[in-house]
Amino acid sequence: MPIYYRADSRSPAEIFKDGFSPREKPKLGEKLWWAEAIRAPHYQDHLGGFSQTVDADSNIAITLSSNLESAALFPLNEEEETYIYAIALPEASKIFYIDNRGDHIPSNIPQYDNGTVKVIVDVADKKNYRNPENLVIDLHSLQTMQAANSARVHEDKDEKNLAAVVGWPLYVYEALVLKVACESIVAAVKIKRSNMKEKEISTSFRTVSYYTTDFKGIESYDNPNFSDKNYSEEALDARQKFKEILKGEVLHSPDLYYGLGGKTLPLTFALPREKRAGEDEGDPGKSPKRNKPHPK
Repeated sequence: MPIYYRADSRSPAEIFKDGFSPREKPKLGEKLWWAEAIRAPHYQDHLGGFSQTVDADSNIAITLSSNLESAALFPLNEEEETYIYAIALPEASKIFYIDNRGDHIPSNIPQYDNGTVKVIVDVADKKNYRNPENLVIDLHSLQTMQAANSARVHEDKDEKNLAAVVGWPLYVYEALVLKVACESIVAAVKIKRSNMKEKEISTSFRTVSYYTTDFKGIESYDNPNFSDKNYSEEALDARQKFKEILKGEVLHSPDLYYGLGGKTLPLTFALPREKRAGEDEGDPGKSPKRNKPHPK
């Protein structure tokens, strides 16, 4: 089972007591919170919205990352000090688009039909088939699918930054939950951020912004209320990662291209030449090597 990460400027004293809850109640109800959370902004279909992947509505859901270094970017503000929380939750469930003329979908599978396309959840945590309010949603895999579809639609334009623009959120490695109980939070680490920068990348039809930051650990905190024995090994790993952060090394959030590593997008023209140094010269269609992972 995985560990997820969330950065928040609120102190461990508050978060270890109250957990995380969304700012607003979903209008579609707790059974369909995930459908509402991925509808904004500009949710349309398997292409996302306006030829880019969907982002999450953070008012409806709690946004998490499966990548510790990505979590350090949030919240996106000028505050130097914030906290990264390690959270033990079930395996994330993937979202798929189903043609309305397709095969019958069992009624116990969480699904949503917006009149254009039917969206279903492939529930990884089987005991939550009938309790979608307890699901973890793998937004990253949905964004990857949308980015690939959008890139293929536009590949005749021969845009060098196409994959980066349509798939810009992929470097966050995002997952969604409706809420996080305090008992699921393993620990926290206080970090100090520096060199937070907003950058832009463009194609002829869209410009997107993304962020990078450096950070280092200051202090770690164990949650005395963490009580899920099913995640004892994962909890040990998370605490060990936080101890590594406290060694004083300056760490870095991933850049936009890190999130594109290993993805099945038409990358041969989508990335600038300097970003494709890992290609085999004899195989121009081969995806570039992934950036070296940041220290864990």
